Amino acid sequence: MKPLRMLPPLTLACAWLLSACQPQDSTIAVPYGAVNHTDIGIASIVINGQGGVLNSSKHGSGNAGICCVVVPRQWHPGLTVTIQWRENGTFKKDDQGREVLDDGVPVLIEAPWKSRTVPIPRYGQGEVGDFYVFFFPGDDVRAALTSSPEWKAWDKPTPEDLAYDASH
Repeated sequence: MKPLRMLPPLTLACAWLLSACQPQDSTIAVPYGAVNHTDIGIASIVINGQGGVLNSSKHGSGNAGICCVVVPRQWHPGLTVTIQWRENGTFKKDDQGREVLDDGVPVLIEAPWKSRTVPIPRYGQGEVGDFYVFFFPGDDVRAALTSSPEWKAWDKPTPEDLAYDASH
């Protein structure tokens, strides 16, 4: 009789062990890019603690060719991403306004890192697309995949982007 009493707890324990071995969230690695709608260039971008190799010129964009950002295959409510970025720095100047050199190379003063955790809007099932980070004035940062309706709206050039392009 004792072995039959142990059956339900053993069944629960086995089910728990099997579920612990299953992936909790099916993910996919997608390339990423950035669109900068600001007057300041972005020197480095880190997504969820990964990356740092992509930069984006002012009022410019970098196509999604950098690997990779890992996202769930299926969007779910509450999905967020942490974006860290560093804007272009400035060159150190002396009292007369001349660039300070170190072994003939201008000394760069790097800008501080900034960080925002932002929601990821709903994206398509199946073909999720590429991941983009969008920079707007006032440290307004957004992120979306190309299968998201927000991507199309945020990817469009702003009037400031068009004016910048026309002047250069």
